[in-house]
Amino acid sequence: MGTPSIQEKLESYKAFLLGSSTERPLIGFWVGSNFPLPRYRGSKSLLGQDYLVPEAVKPEAFLDDYDRIIREGESIGDDMIVVAEPFWGIPWMEAIMGCPVRVSADSIWSEPFIDDPGKAAGMIAPEVLSGNKWLRALVEFTEVLVKHSAGRYPVGTPVLRGPADMLAAMMGVENFVMACWSSPESVHKFARVCTEVWLQVARTVLQRIPPFQAGHGISFYNLWVPGEGLWFQEDATAFLSPSLYREFVFPCDVGISAAFDYSLVHLHSACLFHVEDLLEVESLSVVEINKDPTGPAVRELIPILGRIQEVKPLLIWGSLTDEDIEEILDSLSPRGLYLHLIVDSVEQAGSLLEKIKSRCARRSATNGGGLQKLC
Repeated sequence: MGTPSIQEKLESYKAFLLGSSTERPLIGFWVGSNFPLPRYRGSKSLLGQDYLVPEAVKPEAFLDDYDRIIREGESIGDDMIVVAEPFWGIPWMEAIMGCPVRVSADSIWSEPFIDDPGKAAGMIAPEVLSGNKWLRALVEFTEVLVKHSAGRYPVGTPVLRGPADMLAAMMGVENFVMACWSSPESVHKFARVCTEVWLQVARTVLQRIPPFQAGHGISFYNLWVPGEGLWFQEDATAFLSPSLYREFVFPCDVGISAAFDYSLVHLHSACLFHVEDLLEVESLSVVEINKDPTGPAVRELIPILGRIQEVKPLLIWGSLTDEDIEEILDSLSPRGLYLHLIVDSVEQAGSLLEKIKSRCARRSATNGGGLQKLC
């Protein structure tokens, strides 16, 4: 069936974003581990210390990883344009906000340092960002990566966790949730600060990234958009009730989505209670659902996935079984649908790609009837 050209890929991305008629969804693959340390060999340069400092981050140690991942992605022949981003194993936003960053052989994580949002009432964005060493390290990483890519592939922002995640990281999850009840005004103010810092950091990084094919790449999900775009996540909202989300976090997400031409929000399949709120955000471009191994089965998710498709383009990311893929192809429209599948090898990706293409072609030829099983 052939490998699509760069122009064909761009047109496929545009069709996905517009929800245009198509016989099959957009298809991409993530090969190998979805954990950052084993995925990037350059991460070994960060080990050997209890706490990570910005001076220890050497972008050059990761450059071979990007070339390897790009070559691997291009060899599959799927619909993706692989997007590189500064090493996403570092909790950049939390570090910029002042969280200590711990390192082990298995993980990198941030630690809280504020127990009361009232103590942070005087924190304003310029004070956080002026001379911030972690922001400088992120900008340097971006600039090195842009120079190394030399226009061969797009560069995007790393995961920039949203205001709820920032609050939970700085305060600790329990203190954050309790403060929503005990100190609502302080949380509101702190959330506004986090939103402003988030926007300033995102703009600062995006200013260093040149356009690619008159658009930009949204990293991790390898999504090209014909404008300026990025993604964000709010995993800490899993600990909030729907009413607390609407009161404290929803306004932040609206502000972030409205600030750029295109935005993608990352959600987990086990925590979708605020989907309807997000679908009301006109400026939000794409909803991504991470299929959690311990979350609901795909067949249980079909109603809400279909609901998302009625309003927004839908990206499904994760390790899906053949039965999961069949369920999705049988139940959802290919319009505005992007399957980003985790596989173990390039060979597995190639085989699965051809199976999905063939199945969708048969579906199109028979108007949905008489289809054989995927495997």
